Amino acid sequence: MKRQVTIDGDKSDWYEKAVFILKEREINNIPDNLFLYAENIIENHLKKTPGIIPYKKYEKKTSNAKTIDRFFNISLAVCGITFIIGTVLYFS
Repeated sequence: MKRQVTIDGDKSDWYEKAVFILKEREINNIPDNLFLYAENIIENHLKKTPGIIPYKKYEKKTSNAKTIDRFFNISLAVCGITFIIGTVLYFS
């Protein structure tokens, strides 16, 4: 008799559910942390499958977004300081 184990991806931000169908003779050899095991299996599959962007490459792209955010925040601060200095000089 096969046994089905479903792991909800509540702790993950990139998958909803992982389903394992265990072989009858291997039920005693289940890894301790199925959550990490599922992530490793999915990540290895994504690396081998052409046309799918692996999760780690996606993480590198988000670092560019952080750089752009910093640039805009610094630009906004410089504009604010310039506005305040200009206002003070105009009214004095």
